[in-house]
Amino acid sequence: MNKRVNELLKEIRSKQVKPLYVLDGDEPYYIDLLCDAFEQHILDSSEKDFNSNTYFSFDDCLIKLNTL
Repeated sequence: MNKRVNELLKEIRSKQVKPLYVLDGDEPYYIDLLCDAFEQHILDSSEKDFNSNTYFSFDDCLIKLNTL
């Protein structure tokens, strides 16, 4: 797996995230993997509707987390 993807997954799992991520690349698998990790590890189900936005444009994924 891509080294940078592994680093980002570690950050996500440890909840040490930044307020904005722009994901871009030739491998949509990694973008989907990271988007899923954000949804699973950062916000619980009651917070997802109000504290996250995911935008897809072509193959790019933009995630903005409204964290405390």
